[in-house]
Amino acid sequence: MRDNVTLSASSLDIRNFDGARDSFQINRKFPVEDSDSGTIIALGTRTFLTKDISNYRNNYYLVINTGGVAVTATLQISPVDIDTYYVNSGSQFNILAGDKIIFSPNHLMKYARVSVSALLLGSVIINYFGQS
Repeated sequence: MRDNVTLSASSLDIRNFDGARDSFQINRKFPVEDSDSGTIIALGTRTFLTKDISNYRNNYYLVINTGGVAVTATLQISPVDIDTYYVNSGSQFNILAGDKIIFSPNHLMKYARVSVSALLLGSVIINYFGQS
């Protein structure tokens, strides 16, 4: 990872950094957020918000059922972003119309996403929150 620093000084002596004399501390880490929404066709399944979560210690997905029928949602995780590698992380949950649920991965993996299926035409809003 590379960072830039801007310094202002009247006299500045530059030397190479080394681990014996120098250290850095990050005082504040900013959270990341993302969202997506969409419909799920009858008897269909759709995935939302595939994320590389490896840089974040805390990862949460909020799934809101905005449709008029129940949907089934599952958090999936994978070491690589290839469909056949994804496995369910925890249980599947039926989300009634107007209800919501929060998912958080229970195993360390590089990628996560939410899979949503519906028996009838459904719709959801998915929000992702990640924090180091």
